[in-house]
Amino acid sequence: MNEHKKYQYLIKNTLIFGLSTLGTSMISFFIVPLYTVGMTTTSYGIGDLLLNTVSFLTILLTLNVSSGVFRFNLENSENRNLYLIAGLKIIFLACILFGILLLCALPILHFPLSYYLLMYGIFISLSLQTFFYAYLRSVDRVKENAIFNFIDYIFRFIICYIALIIFHLGTIGFLLSFFVGIMLSDVLCIFSIFRNDQILLCKVEKETYKQLIFYSSPEIITQVDWLVNTLIDKYIIILMLGTSLNGIYSISYKLPSLLQLLFQTFISAWGISAIRDYKKSDEDHFFTTIFEHYNAMIVLCTAGFILINKVISNLLFANEFYDAWKYVSILTFSMMFFGLGNYFMGIFNAVKKNYISALITVAISLVHIVLGVILSMFFGAIGVAISTAITYYIIFILKYFWAKKYMYFQFKTGKMQISYLILILMIIVEHQNLNFVFSIIPIIILILIYFSEIKKLLQAIFKKINVVKG
Repeated sequence: MNEHKKYQYLIKNTLIFGLSTLGTSMISFFIVPLYTVGMTTTSYGIGDLLLNTVSFLTILLTLNVSSGVFRFNLENSENRNLYLIAGLKIIFLACILFGILLLCALPILHFPLSYYLLMYGIFISLSLQTFFYAYLRSVDRVKENAIFNFIDYIFRFIICYIALIIFHLGTIGFLLSFFVGIMLSDVLCIFSIFRNDQILLCKVEKETYKQLIFYSSPEIITQVDWLVNTLIDKYIIILMLGTSLNGIYSISYKLPSLLQLLFQTFISAWGISAIRDYKKSDEDHFFTTIFEHYNAMIVLCTAGFILINKVISNLLFANEFYDAWKYVSILTFSMMFFGLGNYFMGIFNAVKKNYISALITVAISLVHIVLGVILSMFFGAIGVAISTAITYYIIFILKYFWAKKYMYFQFKTGKMQISYLILILMIIVEHQNLNFVFSIIPIIILILIYFSEIKKLLQAIFKKINVVKG
């Protein structure tokens, strides 16, 4: 693929995911008030913890097989049917194992039976959704992936409103909204795959399972990276600061999650391009240029989120939930480094060295636990949020230096570090309740620093839009 087509292909996929993300971000924005109005801090804290636990176990028990199917489908399109069947069999076994785990938990946790049933339903539907989305991306049907994901969020909002505001179902309504939305997207995926692809039952050799599992297993840790560190935060707060504060801290993740949706738009498209266009020499500077523009975009978005944090928190967080604003900007800063670190996953996946990211994540998560406990003693929940930011900064730096072994790129690191320090200054200004002008000045400085990247990025996007219109 020539240089021009590389950029055009990446921009096309990014715009497709971007339109879907814009829609899902708006829906997520309006869902948050439903949580803060229709739930107590305790009920939300429990529901959020259960959902994160199921999400974690989904990736763990399925061996993250969707990553393997995505990678090998891109490399070997002739065996797509084989990888699809192999992946579905692994998911089937995972669902049985999760059912057994829930049965073992029944006499221990003493939750209502409805909680367990919804958790099992979410596990099955989420396992299939992740797998089907990966398959659609691997066969270059990213439009369908984006559309089905948008429909998922629409139904989450509808069910959430009915369950929380009209029927006041609390934690049950919270879990039900996720189950219904994800399940409906699964139905659409199944219909699309069986309509467009010739799916045949076939015997899968042990070597195929080994190939998938050997590649996918190390990515389990990478995929659950944010989930694990989120759970670390929440368990530290529950054990040391109380369940009620965990509900407030948990709701503070909702705004940073909007930033995650934004950068995941690019990462979803980048994951395809990085594998297709990998060259160690980076002679056309494709990988270097893409990172510099991605870094500029995510830094400016982070600055924007910090700037409007208090205003948005006042609109979205009702009653005692408003205290969540204190943690939002710090967690948004953490999310920025999480997103920057994910860029290098494209390189690790291209050279099939994804275990590197897993090793880094495991090692630094231990640092996160120690830092979280120590800082919580001195600064409470803010200390836990700071430990998360430090953790993801270290992970980002380690991934950058390790990726340089497989890609000859050179970033303007001084420029990057200055922009990160400016973001820290914005957070300090926010927490000191200084005049709003002191937050505007850093934004202007960041725009000047990244003016070249902003100009080139906008030119590329408008050029692609004009091509589509033409």
